[in-house]
Amino acid sequence: MDQGNASVKIFMYHRVVTEDTPFVLSKHKNTGTTVSRRMFAAQIERLTERYTIIPLDDALAILKNNSPIDRAYCVITFDDGYSDNYHNAFPVLQHFGATATFFIMGSCLVGSGYIRWLDEYYYMLDQTRVTATLLHMKGDRFPRLISPRGRWERRLTDLVRRWPHEDKDALIAALRVALKVDVPRNLLNSQLYLSAPQIQEMHHAGMTIGAHTMTHPFALGHLPAETARQEVIRSVDVVRELTNQVYVPFAYPWGDPASYNRDIINLLKEIGAECAVTTAPGNNGSDTPPFELKRIAVYEGTEIQ
Repeated sequence: MDQGNASVKIFMYHRVVTEDTPFVLSKHKNTGTTVSRRMFAAQIERLTERYTIIPLDDALAILKNNSPIDRAYCVITFDDGYSDNYHNAFPVLQHFGATATFFIMGSCLVGSGYIRWLDEYYYMLDQTRVTATLLHMKGDRFPRLISPRGRWERRLTDLVRRWPHEDKDALIAALRVALKVDVPRNLLNSQLYLSAPQIQEMHHAGMTIGAHTMTHPFALGHLPAETARQEVIRSVDVVRELTNQVYVPFAYPWGDPASYNRDIINLLKEIGAECAVTTAPGNNGSDTPPFELKRIAVYEGTEIQ
């Protein structure tokens, strides 16, 4: 019996962890981006009871055709390409016969030695013993008094996020000195993120791989046009090289209105990206633009509806 026109929910995860998962940084927990493997299994079981879990491209077809449906559909997605997606989420999905889309950062594959600037920053907050220090940055007229603890941490985090993209590496380097932390970049890279073989194994098992830019910049839509183009094009190329997917879905970093604009949407269409997802909450209907799909964030205590 028909329940109505096309409608699909897209659920968003980041990390699925156990007690043995390496480098579960405290800010990942505090911002709600980690779910325990036990809870994830319970949530997927609940989803299989309430929904038919479908691949993202099937969801697009349903929305595009706007056909009457007789069941509830949903899509599962993961952002950032953490290795625990392979070790903890992938086996659970296989157990329940479910599929998902994994949006990866092109620069962060194992072996690159690259660490997402935000992960490196969170690592420094966890490791530093400094309570307050003066941060000297080239071009600053005055040094900045910073603290990685208490009420100043939010201001520091906002500073790091909003710092100009072209100077972000210099800021992170200055913070390493100010906070007196030696960052084991190769170790973090090898244990935090997915490897090419892991990505290919998941894809061969029926999972979709999507692009999530190269470096996860803040406010992608406000970057210089050529910088934004390279972040998008190169990340889509990385996915195609790994998987031979013709259509590559895209996830905007942060996913808010500042993370994309009309030029970026047109670029995604031009290079044959399948669609793009935001972090705007809500359900998706036939009137939802395919490059502005909504998602529902799932946390440890989320009750699946």
